[in-house]
Amino acid sequence: MRGSVCVQDRGADAPYSGLPHATCHELRHTCFTRLRESGMALEAIQAQADHASIESTRISLHLANDWLIGEYSKAMAILDGIGDDENDVK
Repeated sequence: MRGSVCVQDRGADAPYSGLPHATCHELRHTCFTRLRESGMALEAIQAQADHASIESTRISLHLANDWLIGEYSKAMAILDGIGDDENDVK
């Protein structure tokens, strides 16, 4: 997103957007957070954000607790299912 343009003057259009105050930086964080919550790989978001460090990407995301709990629950369900089938590799 380097070099992107964001209009800072919200003027008369601000009430129509539903966003009384949102900076380009806030919108950037929101966009990347939503992409991650939609399933985009962290490494892909890192590339899109042009971050040198995956840690920078991780810090910039503001993931909801409900989403984190859901991801944990999905992973645990997969792990709980491993070994249930006699054909599973042990």
